[in-house]
Amino acid sequence: MKSIKPQAKLLQETLRERLEERGENDGQGCPNCGGCGWMSVTRGTEMGVVRCACLTEKIRKERTAKIPERFRHCSLENYKAKNKVQHTAVELLCENPFRSCAFLGDHRQGKTHLLVAQYRIVSAQGMRCEFLTTPDILLDLRQAKLDAQHHSVLHTVRDPSLAAFHLFWDDVEKFKVSDFSDEALFQLLRVMYDRGFSISLTSNFNFIQLEEKLDRAIVRRLDEMCQHVLEFKSNQAAVVQTSLRQAGER
Repeated sequence: MKSIKPQAKLLQETLRERLEERGENDGQGCPNCGGCGWMSVTRGTEMGVVRCACLTEKIRKERTAKIPERFRHCSLENYKAKNKVQHTAVELLCENPFRSCAFLGDHRQGKTHLLVAQYRIVSAQGMRCEFLTTPDILLDLRQAKLDAQHHSVLHTVRDPSLAAFHLFWDDVEKFKVSDFSDEALFQLLRVMYDRGFSISLTSNFNFIQLEEKLDRAIVRRLDEMCQHVLEFKSNQAAVVQTSLRQAGER
């Protein structure tokens, strides 16, 4: 195998210089990587680069900061399932946390807790992911429309080098409908759908009810993307799954 020692060193120096230009590396950073986030490694006679533990920790902190403060403590370990739907949700996430899930229904049923718990697991596995509320997504997409230099979530999912991505979307229904929001959201979902990316979401409405609040094409696409649709109701004893497919709407 051809040695990449020169390229590895060049990458380290380039990253270090860029961090210094942005004021993120004061020269007294990590002793292992010098603050650039990547370490040179040697295997036999070959040399390459690997992510440093300091960068992994930095990414973890940045992703945690995106979770609303009152939910930052949430995990599967401290989720208290009280009915069959909640137990089913926990079982699904334990079995495969990378699936696309829709947690829908009544208030105070732990939907956002489950979403955050799933986000934590996926993020800890190193998969590229984002946790965003509806206002976050709309602001992000609007900034991208006004500023060509703004790197939005739409730019992220369009990146041809990105092999996998999971969007965690909290409170789907909480935005004012407009031509811009409908068009921008559908464009984002279309790209994710075409590339086979994952999405998990919460809403206080099921998909049938959401069709009265959001553009129908957006709701249909969400329904197509979510592998598991769980509806949470107060004092509920049975699993209720209200996808448009199961309701015979297709």
